[in-house]
Amino acid sequence: MVENREFREIIKYDNKFTQMFQLGDLSPLQENMIYSIFGELRDVYDENEAAIFSYSSLAMLAGNTFYSSREQKIVPRTGKRFETTVEELEERMTKIVYRHPEKVVDGKVVSYTSIPLFKTFRVDHENKLIKIHLSDAEYTEYDEVTTEDGTKVKVAVRRTVKDLFNNPEWGKKAKYIQYGRDYHNLLKSKYSKRLFRHLADWRKTGFVKDTAEELEQEVLILDSPSLLRSKGTKLQQALDEINTLLVDEHGLPVIQDLTVERIKKGKSITHYIFRFKPFDDDLRRIVATNDKVITFEKKKELDFKRKMAIVMEKFYTVFPKGSKADNYNNKNQLKRWLETMDHELVIEALERTGSDANRTFGWTRTLLNKWEVAGYTKLSDLRDSHPTNKDNRPSNVPDWSEPNYENGTDDKDRLGLVVVAVKSAIKIELSKTPDEDNKADIKHLAEKLLQEKLWELKDKGLESLSDSHFEETREQLLTEILDYFKV
Repeated sequence: MVENREFREIIKYDNKFTQMFQLGDLSPLQENMIYSIFGELRDVYDENEAAIFSYSSLAMLAGNTFYSSREQKIVPRTGKRFETTVEELEERMTKIVYRHPEKVVDGKVVSYTSIPLFKTFRVDHENKLIKIHLSDAEYTEYDEVTTEDGTKVKVAVRRTVKDLFNNPEWGKKAKYIQYGRDYHNLLKSKYSKRLFRHLADWRKTGFVKDTAEELEQEVLILDSPSLLRSKGTKLQQALDEINTLLVDEHGLPVIQDLTVERIKKGKSITHYIFRFKPFDDDLRRIVATNDKVITFEKKKELDFKRKMAIVMEKFYTVFPKGSKADNYNNKNQLKRWLETMDHELVIEALERTGSDANRTFGWTRTLLNKWEVAGYTKLSDLRDSHPTNKDNRPSNVPDWSEPNYENGTDDKDRLGLVVVAVKSAIKIELSKTPDEDNKADIKHLAEKLLQEKLWELKDKGLESLSDSHFEETREQLLTEILDYFKV
């Protein structure tokens, strides 16, 4: 029973889930309920036993509560209306299937197997319980593995639905989406919930580009002509709620500087581009809410030893153990930076180093020294300066070069170098997490890395990256990179 342990504060599942199963146009309460259930299945689901949720626990999880003056506490709302909602949810969930393609000819699926999401979804009004079993139907995926002689081969792997919610390889082979349950449930509109879940999948990049069909039909689920006619209103409603309805104790939204750009061809919208500051506040515990103001639990301070361990873990993903960079002097240098700046800022420098296979620890050293001189002590200092603070940008000029060095490379060559760097970085990432079905990962990486590198060049006055040409140039380079990887 769910009551026997604390509720999970973070909902987490494989990001293939949203590609496989379309839940349809649920009500806000139904969305809170079903996604809260998914969050509770993590790491504890046993296919041999039903997952049991009492109505009171499910209502608490979904935020369907009220303050009882008699009991002097928050209590679940589980009356007739809630029972009706449960019945409607059961009816919808038992019809959800994933059509797993078995044979594709000329881009068309000619045979498939239907995989249901749930094997059983039992409603018990008498005892106020629901009992669920995820489907145990198997389907085949192909993982790429490296043999002892270095050869890469494809291996068939049998998987089931439970692997989407309970996977020991999350963060390695399996890519996942996660977000704070309480913040998600506080959003009132189903459209703001859907947009928030979508942005949470890109929380580290601060940039998402969707086709009109992807956003309108797959994300917002505008599945009727009347809803599509009001797409502008629905999207603006979601943006307004995320931007203004809920703020933290400092008056700031969880997703800061969220904007959308609509790309048109003629009068029709073809793409939506969302830009925002990378965020993670929703992953913190909410300790209080007052009207629209949320008070989050303060981030726990890590001791120096733990910070160093986290930094070294990142260091070894960029510079393997035993490599030339893995030496006493470089480790001491990292310790020195940790005395003056937060570990997240040091990790950011290592991540930027690792995005280009040709960069050495000397590049990391130059970058962190520049940030130290600029007075940066935490990651937000860097974000606040981007993209307008040209003088404090990281430089690709090595620290041993002449101080008055000028790069004579023309615009075309510079953009060509950007493409080479992004390709190299993607190859490195793919070698770490081989996966047969990695097209979505390649596109995600390409968009993120290309965006970062083009912003670094934009302030240098390249004509092709001016405001009027930036998006066109980005699209051309992205197409070149994706064509290279046959995406």
